[in-house]
This record gives sequence, structure tokens and C-alpha cells, in this order.
Amino acid sequence: MQRLITMKSPKSFEVVRASAGSGKTYRLVSRYLACCLAVDDPRVFRHVLALTFTNKAAWEMKERILSDLAKVGSGKASASFVAELTDQTGLPANTLAARARALRATMLHRYGEMAVMTLDSFTNRLVKSFARDLALDQDYRIELDQDRIVDEAVGNLLDRVGTPGEEALTALLKGFARLQVEEEKDSRIRHPLTTYGKEVLKEGMRNALEALGDMTPADFSTLSKAIRAEVKREEKELAARVAKALEAVRREGLTRKDVSRGSLISWLEKNRRGEAVAPTPTLQTMFDDGIFTTKTAPAHIVDAVARVTPDAEHVLEQVQHMVPGTTFGEAHMLRKHILHKVDLVGTLAVITEEIEKVQEARNVRTFHALHERVARVVRHNPVPFLFERMGSRYRHVFVDEFQDTSVTQWQNLIPLVDHVLAERHRTLVVGDGKQAIYRWRNGDYRQLLNLPRIVDDEEGAFADAEQTFRDALDDQVLESNWRSGEAIVTWNNAFFGALQHRLPPSLQAVYDDQAQTPEHSFQGQVHIEAVQDGDKDTREVLLNDALVARLRHHASDEGGGFNWSDMAILVRTNKQGARIAQHMLNEGITPQTEDSLHVGRHPAALALVALTRWVVDPNEDRHATAWLQCVAALEPERIRESEVLDEHVVWTEVEIDGKTKRVSTFHAEAMMDALYPDLRPLEHAHGPLVAWVGHVCDVLGATGRFDAYAEALMEMALEVTGTEEGGLRGFLRTWDRVGHARSIVASGGRDAVQVMTVHKAKGLAFPVTIVIAGDNKAREVKGHVPVVLDPTSGTDLPAALLRVSDMKDTALHDLAESELDAALLDQMNIVYVAMTRPVERLDVLAETAKLEFDRAEPASVSQWVLACTEDVTGAHFHAHGDAVARGVNDRLAASAAEEEDTAVVSTRLNLGEQAAQRVVMARPQVSQVHPDGLVEAELGTLVHDLLAEVQTAEDWPTVRTRFASRWSLETKDREQVLTWADKVFSEPKSAAFFEVGATVECEPEWMDVEGPMRPDRVVQNDEGWHVVDFKSGEVDVEKHAKQVRRYMNALADLESTTPRGWILYLDPWRLVEVPANAAPRIFEAD
Repeated sequence: MQRLITMKSPKSFEVVRASAGSGKTYRLVSRYLACCLAVDDPRVFRHVLALTFTNKAAWEMKERILSDLAKVGSGKASASFVAELTDQTGLPANTLAARARALRATMLHRYGEMAVMTLDSFTNRLVKSFARDLALDQDYRIELDQDRIVDEAVGNLLDRVGTPGEEALTALLKGFARLQVEEEKDSRIRHPLTTYGKEVLKEGMRNALEALGDMTPADFSTLSKAIRAEVKREEKELAARVAKALEAVRREGLTRKDVSRGSLISWLEKNRRGEAVAPTPTLQTMFDDGIFTTKTAPAHIVDAVARVTPDAEHVLEQVQHMVPGTTFGEAHMLRKHILHKVDLVGTLAVITEEIEKVQEARNVRTFHALHERVARVVRHNPVPFLFERMGSRYRHVFVDEFQDTSVTQWQNLIPLVDHVLAERHRTLVVGDGKQAIYRWRNGDYRQLLNLPRIVDDEEGAFADAEQTFRDALDDQVLESNWRSGEAIVTWNNAFFGALQHRLPPSLQAVYDDQAQTPEHSFQGQVHIEAVQDGDKDTREVLLNDALVARLRHHASDEGGGFNWSDMAILVRTNKQGARIAQHMLNEGITPQTEDSLHVGRHPAALALVALTRWVVDPNEDRHATAWLQCVAALEPERIRESEVLDEHVVWTEVEIDGKTKRVSTFHAEAMMDALYPDLRPLEHAHGPLVAWVGHVCDVLGATGRFDAYAEALMEMALEVTGTEEGGLRGFLRTWDRVGHARSIVASGGRDAVQVMTVHKAKGLAFPVTIVIAGDNKAREVKGHVPVVLDPTSGTDLPAALLRVSDMKDTALHDLAESELDAALLDQMNIVYVAMTRPVERLDVLAETAKLEFDRAEPASVSQWVLACTEDVTGAHFHAHGDAVARGVNDRLAASAAEEEDTAVVSTRLNLGEQAAQRVVMARPQVSQVHPDGLVEAELGTLVHDLLAEVQTAEDWPTVRTRFASRWSLETKDREQVLTWADKVFSEPKSAAFFEVGATVECEPEWMDVEGPMRPDRVVQNDEGWHVVDFKSGEVDVEKHAKQVRRYMNALADLESTTPRGWILYLDPWRLVEVPANAAPRIFEAD
């Protein structure tokens, strides 16, 4: 085999730190192509692995690779790009062009073999290769809808409550419910259980869950009692000492007037109940000096206080054991906080157990559940063995967006990277710690910051790999900015330099080398404006006014004459984006938004859901009341909620336990008949789900007035129909789980301004970018943090979920500070990503409740923006509307825009009326259960999938047995699929395509000028190459032959052969040969 030429750099582990707009995609693609073009083998791309963070990024990288190959092959690539490839490979331009043409042609035909994929896809390949080693069934499924797993696990858990033998679990969940009440939340626990169940699936929970081991609900109960007893013992001891001291005070006849400021006696009384209160600094000084009276106090008072002092000092000794400042005190504080969280931790453990049971029962796995199993296989098997099992031997590895990878994802890759580097091949890792904004998805910026050191490897499992990384390291920083105007780049350099100095020392290294050199000759403009008012609602009005003013300014000749579609508004949350989008519509400016208009926020959708809940439970008046509120919002002029209630709620007096009481009766059905005579919900609810949803939407006027929302509800009804969750209850479960969060698109060509979150904008660029810097806290951690505890912390509980406030002033204080610092970095990185999106104009609107804040310690994100702006300019924001501007009113030349490396997003979609809106939803999962049977197309898909599992006829009995045992299909459907498949193997002419010894490819992904294609089966046997396409529907030989000939042409180009083409009709069995240039020949069954 021909060996790949070693790339020019003697250091083959390239770590590229690439700030925004620095051309990281250019670097990635040029290195990828250099590795492929360095050897004269057009199939070598199969051995180059490129990993990205999202499917969208993987697709874009493939498109960029093919596009650049086309340019190199046609001689249209830039001179600098060709020079880069020549420098890397040592090949002349004409050789590169010839190889590029051959490489691109092969990539197009073997598109599915391009190893450009997400990290999760790579993990799945590993898992599939080692299913048996991982104790998984070979036909397990990856469950992408993790919420479904959690929801089922929580349901199973609640079903156990109150049953015999589950007393400990029941007590545990009662304690969990009490915690919800203490934290001023609803005592109903299904929703919080589901929320914490989702936390279980996060990588950050792994160590805590492992520490809990096999603890049972009874174990948590025992531990809770022990911790409670320890806390009570300390409090009881303090109360006893205080009682003794106060008795001494009473005996001596002392009052508060007898001691300085009355502080000693007041302090004793505060500690009377045993809840320790530390002395004030002044009182502590009195204890230190032993003087508690004034200089003018009579001698007998001084003597009396002196006699009380030993008892008071005894109290102080116990208090110091219970408050921060000493090891004992910090341990006691932690025990008090943990005491209220033991039930929470125990609940987490049992949810984890239930989630595992659900996965086992359904033979599915989430990606989270597989990570640790994969890690064990990867770490304990030689890499060549892994390659053999995966069927690929990767010689080069590229990782994009490295700052967003999790510790487990990287550690699963380390053995592979180590092997590649040991073979002196290339690995490239590219990322930017300043753009690490996915910590909530387990992304860990520390990995990029510390490379080549490997973080969280306390056991030294990767010590040898780390040394390999150090030896091969080629650490680089991309210093140019190819995206933004000079004034914008200069501003951001100064702004984030100021921000770096304000960050805690532990975080400042993230912003090292952040300054960039602008490569564009135009300037562009920067505008930073303060939006201030103490009232939140008023501030929102001011923000919307300022936003519209800036949009109109940019659209004017004075502002640059930009199209609406050149502009993007970046927000922090979808909720904020929805409000801004609605205001823009009111102002006659059309928004383009994919995430901000949630179905679950519209009264039409909420009315349908409330009505469906009432139909399911007509005795629950609150559902009818919720429905009334929604329809009143839809028709405020016609429906007055209070008047309707006065008419349909009847009050009567009844005798209860000898007392007369007034009770109400809500005539909900009569109310509905009066408001919407055609609704008749109890009559129509018995029909098909889709018909029910359509009927309600029609009667309430959602269809026609709010088509986008009506369509979204219909789509969800279609998705639910035919699944195991079918019917009204299934519709409500789907709504509660995922439906309420779905979004609709408001889109409109050149008349639309884009509104999106900063997270969605990452990787994009816009001519005009308007950033909303919110008044949200910059250094805040919401929710609980998983913590592994050790005995030195003062508790026997191995792990806990604690709020940052619980960790303050305890042995975990440093951990609390690090969590707050990490939250601060998240917020500042979001600001960085937002402010580095613009090409020509950058606006930042900083909304804050007050402008007179502590500049040394800004509290909110907007205050950080304003403080850093003041650091850079020396200006001071005094009042609402104060602004700072830099740059000039010039534009980017059209030719420069075409050469821009980063795609500049301009909307080209059509909005028009609301009826033109469309629904954006996740693709529905394939149903598990089909109670109403399958249509012909669905049966065809099943038989296609079934035959794809069979390499040779010897595999068929095993595959058939497994399929025959599927309980999710109706008997008639299962028998139909098996009848079709059996016929394939019983007929000699079709069985020949499954003979032992043939080379087989099932559903390979190819591509030609018309786009991607996927033939069902490609076989090479003694007679040559064959392309087989299975058909289960209508017989249309002419149409299907045209499709097969396309496959044949692709295979002929790919293998330099003349293949034979076949159409295999399954019902009835009929085999049609498709000659290249003649009429098809039909073979009937024997």
C-alpha cells in the first residue's frame, strides 16, 4: 500500500487557536485536502477522519471540501490556496489539479464514505462495532428523544409509590416533595422529577452518580437520620449552654443596659434556640479583650459580668463549632444544607436506576448511557484492533470546535489520536476558548486551554498519550481577521482586552492572544448605547424603541442603505426574541426567526390543549377556566371573561357538618355551547385525533387567522396518531413533553430582519449585527451543582446536589467560587460570540436598571459591557440613550464580500401573510407500535430495512427469527413483510444476489451531478457487478429502470466496469433486468 507523504511540519499535532473570523475553516479544509492529495489514490479520503460538533457543521464541511476540490481541479482556486497545498504536499499545481478532479469524482460517488461526521456519530460507530463487548443486543437503537426515556422512567417510579415493599421509596419522594415546598415550588413532583431526570443524563452528573454507587432508598433514609441527629445534637448542646449563660445573667440581675451596647445579652438571646449566630466584629473584640462593660460601669456590675463571662465564652466555643471560620463550623454548615438535600440526592439515584431499566426493556440507549462503556473499550483495546472492528483505518484526525467537546468525548478519542501521531500522521485540533458557550451541553473549555495536558486524568490513564502530544505539538494562533471592518476589529481588540483585565485571574488566560489584525481595508462602524430605566416594563419599551431606531438608521442612506435582510438581532433567550419579533411586526418590520415564536405561547394552541384536558377530565373546572381565558384572548371584543363566569357559575348554599356554606357549580359545557355552538367537544372528541384537532382549530378560528399555529398542532396530531401514545391522552403527553416548546417560522425575503439567539448565530456572520446585552446577572449559577463529597467535608454522604449558596462558607467554598467564575465566563463568551458576528456594523444595546453601579464590580451582563466600554473610551454613561460610536459610514466592496471566508447570511425566504408561515419541528421518531396497521409504503420500508441486514443467505434465518419476534407490529403486517422476504430467498434468480462469497454493499451513499443516491444493494460475484433495487409498490418499469440506470452509470464510473442492473418487485415477485441501452427483460416467478 502506498504510504501517505508526511506533511511538511515536523510537528504533526497542530493545535490551532482560532479567534472569530480568523479563517479556521480555511485551515481545516486546506489541511484535510493536503492529506488527501498527498498520495495518488482517490479513495484515500476514507482514511481521513474529521469530527464536528453538529450535523449542520458536518454537512457544511463536506460541501466546502467538495467546493474547494472543484476549484482546485478546474484551476479556479485562489493562488494563495494552491500555494498552501503545494507547500503542504510538495506537489506542483498541475498534479494537484489532476488529483483533485479524481478525488472529487470518487467522493461524489462514494459520498457516504466521507468520514466527516459528528462526535456522536463517531461514538455510535464505535458502539455498533463493539455491541457484543458492551453487552448490548446487536439490534439496539440509539434513542435521540431522551425526554421520552426520562418521562417513562418517572412514570414507572411514581407507579411504585405507596405499593407494598416500597415504603422507603415512598418516604424518599415525600421528602422530595417537602423540599419543593420549602423552595416555594409546587408540591406536585412529576415535573421536577422529570427535570432532574434530564440532569441525570448530563456528563457532569457521572462522578456524583458513581459515588452514590448502589445506595438504596433505605440507605438514604438511614443517612438522613444520622445527619439530622448530628445537627440536632450540636443545636441542643448550644441551646443548653445558652440556657446556662442566660440563667447566670438572670441570677446576677443583669440587663442589656449593664453591658456595652447590650450586645452580649442580645447575642445570647439570639442563640437561645440553638441555631448558631456568630458574634458581631465588635462583640468578638470584647471577647478577645475580655471587657464587656463601659469605662463608667460600677464595680459591682463589672464583677457580675465577669462572673457571667465563663458561661458566655462556653457559648462562643460552641457557636464557633457551628458557624463559618473554623473546620468544625464549616462542616456543621454543610451538614445543615445537606440535610435538606438527602431526599433530592436519593431521588436522583432512583431515577437513574429507573432510566436504566427503561433502556433495557426497550433495547435502546441514549448517547449518555454509551459514553462510559465506549471509554472502557477504547482504553483497554489496541487501536489497530479498534480499526479492524470498525472497518476503517484512520490515518489523520481533525477535530473542529474543540472547545465544545466534553471530557469523555475527548478521552474516547485520545487513543486514536495517540496512535495516529505515533505513526507520524497528522492530527489537527481547532477551537477558541472565547467561543465556549456550550458548557450546559458538557463542553469544557479547559481542554483546549490546557492542551497538550489532559484534564481530569487524575489516575494518569493517558500519561503516555500526553507525552506523545507534547513531543508532536505544533501550537498555533491565527491572528488575522477576515470577517469584519477595521474599526470593528480594532474596537473588539480593545474591548476584550479590557474585559480580560476584569476577569478573575483563573480565567484571564482564555482571552490571551485575542487581539487580531484586520485584513479588510474598509472601516465599518461600532455603536454602543445604554438603555436604562428602573422599571422592567418601561425598560422593555425603551429597548424596543431604540432597536427600531437603529434598524431604520441602518436602512437609511445616512446609515449605509442596508436591506432589512442584511440585519440580524442577537438575543439571549427565545422568549426575548419572541417579544422583539412581535414588536417589529407591530412597527411594520418583518422578522425572520426560527426559534422565537413558540407554539406553547399562543392562545389558540393553549385553548386547544385546555379543551382537550377538559374532555379527558370534564370534572376538572380549572381546565374549562383555562380554556375560557384563552378564547377571551383570541376574541377580547366578543368574550368578556368575568361576564361569562358570572353567567355560567352558579352559587348555592348547602349544609355541611351542620354549617351553611356557599358552593359553586361551573356549567362548563353550557358555557362552551353558548360561546361556540358548533364546538360540541364531548361529541367530536370520540373521533380520530387529527379530526378533533382540525375541528377545534376551525371552530375557534385558528385556521385562517393563525395558520402557522394550526398547522403545528395538526402536525403534532399526525405524529401522535398510530403510536403507542395515540389518542387524546397521548396528544397531551406529547404536548407536555416536547410539543409546547416547538416553534414556527416567520420568514420573509429581502424584507426580513433576522432574530435569533447568540447560540444559533455562532459560526455565522451578518452585514449588520445588533446585540442585546441584557440585565441578567453575569455571575450566577441557577439550580443545583453535583458535588462529590469526601469525609473531610464533614458528612458521610458520598455525593450531593447543592446550590452555590449551600456551598458558601463551607469546605466547598472554593468549588462554589469556581462555579460562579465558570458562569461568568459563559456570559462573557456569549458577549464575545455576539460582538464578533458583524461584517460592517456592530450595535450593542445594553439594557440596565441603573447606570450608577459599582464600576469595579459590575453585576449584570449589560453593566460589564458598559464598564468595559468606559475602560476603552474614557467616557461615562450617565443617562438613558448615552452612546459611544467608532468608525465611518463606509461599505464592504462587493468583490471583497465574495471572497469572504465566512458565509454572510442574508435572508432570501418569503414571508407574506401568516398563512405562508411554516412549522419547524424535529422529525418524528419511527413509531414503536402500529396498532392500526401499516400502509404499503411503510411495509416497503420495513422489507428494505430487513433485507439490508442480510449479507448472505446464511444470515437470513437469524435475521428472520429476530424480526418475527417483534411485538410492535400487527401480526398481518409482520407476516406480509416476511412473505415478501422469504420469496426473495426461495427464488433462485433473486437468491443469487445473496450467495456466500460475494462482495456486498447495502445502501451505499453515492452522488452524481443530480445529487445523492442510495441503491438498495450492490453485489460483485463471479459474473461481475450488479445493482439491485427493491420495489414493493406500484410496478412502473420505465420509471424504475431510469433510476437503476443512474445507479449503473455511477457504478461504471466508480469501478471502471459495465455493471448489470436489476429491479426486484416484491408483490408479486418479479425480477426485471435493466440493460444499459435496451428494453428491460422481465422474469416471472417459477
